[in-house]
Amino acid sequence: MKKSVRRTFLVYLALISIPAKIFAQDANSLSKQYPDELAIYLNKKKSIFLDIQADSLTINTENFSEMIYLKDNANILSEKEIYYSGMLKVSDVEAKCMIPKGDGGLKTIKVTDFIDEDVQERGIFFNDSKVKKFIYPSLQKGAKSSLFYKEAYLEPRLFGPFFFSAEALSLSSELSITYNNKIEIGYKIIGVDESALEKSEIKKGSKIITTWKMKNVPRLEHDANAPNIRYYAPQIIVYIKSLNLKSGTINYSSNYKDLYQWTYNLVKGINKDSEKEIKGLVDSLLVGAKTDLEKSKRIFYWVQDNIRYIAFEDGYGGFIPRDAEKVYRKRYGDCKDMANITSYMHKLAGIPAYLTLIGSRDIPYAVSEVPSSCNFNHMIATVKLDGKYYFLDATGKYQLHGQPTSMIQDKEGLIVMGKDSCMVLKVPLIDRSKNKIIDTVHVDFEKNSLKGKGKRYIEGYPKITFAHVYGNLDQEDKVDYFNSFLSKGNNKCKVTNPIVKNASEREKPTVVKFDFRVEDYSLTSGKEVFINLNLNKDLSSLNFESANRKTDFEEDYKYEMTEVTTFNIPKGYKVKYIPENKKVNEKDFGFDIQYELKKDKLVYTKKIYIDFLILKMNQFPTWNKMIKELNKAYKENISIVEN
Repeated sequence: MKKSVRRTFLVYLALISIPAKIFAQDANSLSKQYPDELAIYLNKKKSIFLDIQADSLTINTENFSEMIYLKDNANILSEKEIYYSGMLKVSDVEAKCMIPKGDGGLKTIKVTDFIDEDVQERGIFFNDSKVKKFIYPSLQKGAKSSLFYKEAYLEPRLFGPFFFSAEALSLSSELSITYNNKIEIGYKIIGVDESALEKSEIKKGSKIITTWKMKNVPRLEHDANAPNIRYYAPQIIVYIKSLNLKSGTINYSSNYKDLYQWTYNLVKGINKDSEKEIKGLVDSLLVGAKTDLEKSKRIFYWVQDNIRYIAFEDGYGGFIPRDAEKVYRKRYGDCKDMANITSYMHKLAGIPAYLTLIGSRDIPYAVSEVPSSCNFNHMIATVKLDGKYYFLDATGKYQLHGQPTSMIQDKEGLIVMGKDSCMVLKVPLIDRSKNKIIDTVHVDFEKNSLKGKGKRYIEGYPKITFAHVYGNLDQEDKVDYFNSFLSKGNNKCKVTNPIVKNASEREKPTVVKFDFRVEDYSLTSGKEVFINLNLNKDLSSLNFESANRKTDFEEDYKYEMTEVTTFNIPKGYKVKYIPENKKVNEKDFGFDIQYELKKDKLVYTKKIYIDFLILKMNQFPTWNKMIKELNKAYKENISIVEN
């Protein structure tokens, strides 16, 4: 019997030999100690084994977890999943549960039914990711479960972070790494202070065993609009710096330049069969273009319009773009393929262009700090025009040239420049002034109702969002969409005659003109009529006063919203009351509401700005205070009376 299998068998044997009444006592005492927990991990451990075989690095892991269930509805946690792929093999899966019996004994049930399925991910047409699903039967209060399985990484650079936290509180969570002393490792601790971890290191001959343990790890929280768990979950990213062999040192990822060499070797052989057909296309696109910027725009927009984004992830195919000529002929490709054809067409046009590995904002790590492939889940093209670098992501169908997709703002890109040449550049963070929504409406008061004409001006990322939604609606759905998108006042608003201009023209702001009517909108007391000119109560319900929220709040982009309402004072009436102007001006957010009387018109102007991507929990009190002031302003009415 192999050591690892024998060790696992002995662990299970020890569990089975424990009387059921002790299980029940554990459940009862833990329920009192943790009344809000449905279940608890008693132990969660990952053991990584690094070794050198034939001057090559091997990575294998053993994963063990043991959970106790504290409530009678524990069966909602009975479904489990193990993920694997062509680059990550899973084996020796053993799952068991131990159920207390009425006579004080135990019933041990070994899971035998495992279902292997393809992983279906939104936006990915095909990948080689698989999931092994199974169910723990008959779970109840006092039951325990245990799971063991092995992993083998076929590409050492692909293993990512270990998370101490999970879907349930963990009494003990542990990562251990056993490695040959010829292997130099690096690591980065995120989401927790290193002092909160128990670290130990043991040397046995040529082996080193380093262990990090964390106790009483809170369960992972999932709030709406929260950043990815990588931002806040306690975790360790381990990476291999080098192998020190008799023949010399092999650098793996001691810094981003080492990581780059692996990347370069994957992509250096592409586009060997490309040029003829694409060269003719590029030449035709450039006719009449006077500057490199104009040439670049024509190329970029052609790729957006003519290459359909379909994601493929299959082994090394998840890292190596297909030849540009093949992408051109098939008219579809994933992010790597679109980046490749974009950069290749630029090169044919005589414009410096480079493939660029990058991570979305779901990944908070920086390749300059953590030289690991877990930094990357995306590829774009970077072009150089008049000494300035432009980040072109053709997967963003309506993206403006020079405007990065919102998901890669402020992220570091690893730029593939040549065999021994690369750069790390940060994608710019787009200023809020570039992302605007401006509403301008003129309203008349008629028989207790408002009747008006409006114009909505949309620029930047809000325009892109609108273009995606609007472009996928049929005529019938557009009626409902505009009644929601352009709604004013209350739910009795009816929007009519919407006219959309420049929905898909990238370099022009979108403008939507419309008519609207809001019935039963005023209140009358005697001869005085009260009307609320706050026709859009933006952000009114977005507060974080609930103690249930445990995570920061994330926005897709910074932006500004402006609303200008011109109220035509009815003939025979005059304005009796105008609310006071109100303003809150914080560094990352704020608003400004003003009223101005101009002869027979009252002009209401509201400006709101959001100048953050992530609102930290320690900012919630200041935010909540602003929302209270904003809602007070929203309740204010003007009043008019007959002359």
